[in-house]
Amino acid sequence: MANTSDNSGKILLILISKGVTDRKQATEQARAFQLFEAKGIPCTTVDGMDPAQRERRNELFAISGIRANYPQFFFVGKDGGETTFIGTWDMIEGLNETGQLDSFMEGVSASS
Repeated sequence: MANTSDNSGKILLILISKGVTDRKQATEQARAFQLFEAKGIPCTTVDGMDPAQRERRNELFAISGIRANYPQFFFVGKDGGETTFIGTWDMIEGLNETGQLDSFMEGVSASS
């Protein structure tokens, strides 16, 4: 999958759950953070278990159409603009395995 949109200035947001008990989801969260750190791709998180972030979590669930499945990946537009669902870990892993992740994430910036 090639990324045809301009990601310049967009923020990579990862919906996680620090209290996730599902081993597969916990492993996928850890692998995502390791992958992005190794590639130098900045990201920010929303913890689905944090009561203070519940409203944002529910917004993200509505955007993705997927509930209680972590991690989920989103792009947030410049200056808090539109939030777009990218996919789940399977999609990110697939991009990485096919050598397309770097170009897909090109232009992503750190949160302000």
